[in-house]
Amino acid sequence: GGDYTKPPVITPVTSSPSNKAYDTLDGTSMAAPHVAGAAALLFAFDSSLTADEAIIALQAGSDQLTQWKG
Repeated sequence: GGDYTKPPVITPVTSSPSNKAYDTLDGTSMAAPHVAGAAALLFAFDSSLTADEAIIALQAGSDQLTQWKG
């Protein structure tokens, strides 16, 4: 187990706010939808996975960039 209150990832995302201008954002609130989508695909592929197994698979398939190490 561990602290699952936020994903331990950060991903830059180009987002279009309501003024239709684009901006690059980062942080866990930007990363969470990507992590949730990847987890959903994992569970769709193998519904017998436990949450811990899914976390291990997501972390094993990710690159931790040194500039974002926390």
